[in-house]
Amino acid sequence: KLLGGLIVETDCGNAAWLGTQLSEIEWFDSRTFGADVDRAAWLLAQHSDLKTALQVDVLGRLERLAAEGGTNATNFAYLWDRVAGAEDRLQRFGTQMQCIDGAHQPIGGLEDAAHVEERRAAIGMQTYESYRDLIARVNRCTPDQD
Repeated sequence: KLLGGLIVETDCGNAAWLGTQLSEIEWFDSRTFGADVDRAAWLLAQHSDLKTALQVDVLGRLERLAAEGGTNATNFAYLWDRVAGAEDRLQRFGTQMQCIDGAHQPIGGLEDAAHVEERRAAIGMQTYESYRDLIARVNRCTPDQD
């Protein structure tokens, strides 16, 4: 409980800091700040689950920047799916997983599953199949975890 409380406190503090920064700049885009800073800022947004409005705001910014090469498009995809889950919508890229019946499945489901590989390839992501294999290797999923 203590660790969970510290994580929530840290995430909320990070979200507040990020929100303040974004009132002054559009984003920590990779062309201006470098890829490492872009990724670090994205991680703060990605883990701001208690601040969905911030995530939605950042998602709009990243969508514009990803289209023009100012941020990593994969970061946009992960945040898109994270926001979709918070809004009870289907994921587009299948990045947020849960264990169901002993297998990793996208939380809340996947929109237009027949074209997920095309969407992922269009922005340079690894295949959905290889991503699920990676998740299975690093996060064991058994039927009793459901």
